[in-house]
Amino acid sequence: MKMNFLVSLVLGLIAGGACYLVSENVYAGAGVGAGFFILLAFFVSPMLDRFKEKNLKRHECYQFINSFIVTLSVTKSLDRAYESGMEDLGPEAKKLNASISELNPSERVEYLASYFEQGIYGMFVSIVSIYIEQGGDVLSLSSELLAELTRIEETELSVISTNRKNVVEFISLWAMSLAIVLFMRFGLSSFYGYLKGSTTYLVALLSFFFLLGISLAVYFSNYTGEKLIVYTKRKRKSGKKQ
Repeated sequence: MKMNFLVSLVLGLIAGGACYLVSENVYAGAGVGAGFFILLAFFVSPMLDRFKEKNLKRHECYQFINSFIVTLSVTKSLDRAYESGMEDLGPEAKKLNASISELNPSERVEYLASYFEQGIYGMFVSIVSIYIEQGGDVLSLSSELLAELTRIEETELSVISTNRKNVVEFISLWAMSLAIVLFMRFGLSSFYGYLKGSTTYLVALLSFFFLLGISLAVYFSNYTGEKLIVYTKRKRKSGKKQ
């Protein structure tokens, strides 16, 4: 079982268990637990996975371009520059690189645009093409590109850091809300005895968990910039460039 499914199952059981504790209704608890599991496993987790993948590729793009240009400026060798750029990349990039090993360095640089999926990478490919055709000082040619690449990397890291703090605040607020509901169950037992048989109470309780679930989905959609859809893993075409 994948880790995201396991985490989703545990959180679903916690949500369902909490609902059962405050309602003493098995069906309500089971429904809330199943709903949270589906929401987390098939909507929130894929959004987070895609978000992590995009950030990883952005950072790898930053590393690759920097290493490539610095090495090229020193060695004047496209082969060494390409090898230097590939050193710090992950297994997926290296697997793709192995599948295009028969291409020359400039062709492989161009081919990697399908992996990084970054608009700024197209500028890098253009600079490499200009360097191959005209020569010159590659550091001078790419100075503006490197400055923009650094700005993007620093901005994204700052945004991620801020978002992580916001996640903690968001979860804390909902945890406090849930704690209040649980307090009503155990701290005001006599009052709870009056409420638990009320249909209005059950509807309000289910509405609370429904709102919690919707809030989680909307928040993480905004956090990751991903849409609320079920994601399927895309298959990357590997092979030699024609």
